[in-house]
Amino acid sequence: MKLFRALLAAGAVCIGVLAAHADAEITWIDGTEHDFGAFAESSEPTKCVFRYVNTGNEDLVITGARASCGCTTPRYDARPLAPGDTAMITVAYDSQGRPGRFSKAVFVNTNTEPKRSVLVVKGVVVGAPQTVARRFPVDFGPLKMARPSVILGQIMRRHVKSVFTDGYNGSTDTISPTVAYAPKWLEVTPTPRAVPPGERLSLSFYINGDRIPLYGANLDSVVIIPDSRHPEIRHTLEVSVDVHEDFSKLEPRALARAPRAAVDSELINIACDKGHAVLRLSNRGKDDALIVRRVYTLSPTLEVTAPKGSKVKKGRSADISIRLIREAMPSDGRPLDAHVFVITNDPVTPVITVRVTAACP
Repeated sequence: MKLFRALLAAGAVCIGVLAAHADAEITWIDGTEHDFGAFAESSEPTKCVFRYVNTGNEDLVITGARASCGCTTPRYDARPLAPGDTAMITVAYDSQGRPGRFSKAVFVNTNTEPKRSVLVVKGVVVGAPQTVARRFPVDFGPLKMARPSVILGQIMRRHVKSVFTDGYNGSTDTISPTVAYAPKWLEVTPTPRAVPPGERLSLSFYINGDRIPLYGANLDSVVIIPDSRHPEIRHTLEVSVDVHEDFSKLEPRALARAPRAAVDSELINIACDKGHAVLRLSNRGKDDALIVRRVYTLSPTLEVTAPKGSKVKKGRSADISIRLIREAMPSDGRPLDAHVFVITNDPVTPVITVRVTAACP
């Protein structure tokens, strides 16, 4: 009986070994990565081939292949491949409108174990002049930028965030961009530190909401040195960020006591003969004082004056003075259409926007 069991176990092992060797197996002859190197942007896709052989004992079948982006296209033969036979997958990369370094993956599914292979194509596209001019129209000497200013968006107090924008080395030399100046609330880092010709870089903007001086819109600039070897060549990149108070952790009881800001009108027309108007700000809350964080305008044609003192008690109001600067009015006679922003500690309506118009002959 013991002998019978031993023979049975040995037979099972043999069958398992035979089954293991009966599978299809894919072997990539030249590896799974192809580097195109540097090549000129073209309207025609740039292609390479990945050759493979079936080193198993059963037919090999590619059941599917997809790329990590629409710019990369794999082509393959879906017919079964007999043991010992070879075939290839052609991978095409569309470089048109995509200057700079790239690395893309192609996922190949087969009837093997493991069931998936990953192919990688990479290289550097030297952009055509018209593409570089369209994608990076801002000329900072050797460094071409996507835009002359960076809108960093909104951020809450006690929060941080990161924003990114792209640049491109349009010269024939490697450059090392550096930052000569940034406001204290902003950290700007170029990556990589050394940018070869025809390659892109990323500028990361790390924003600390607690370090920004004012609520609402903050306008500033960053001074970029395109190449550290020439520190005398500098360019300015405008940045803007909008700061708000974080009320997300306010408890219901505190919310019920919170102040409520209201203005007597959200549309003010300034008569040119008077040259000024008054906006009345009221606190319609139940308990807490209304704190005026900031009152401002981005229009050079207006001058606003916040109420005396930073607090408005419940049931009380305060006046905001809005003055028209006639000499700053458009010389072509166009009417004024601007806005005044009132920022308070009202958790429901922390920002009130008032439209201000004027038409002076």
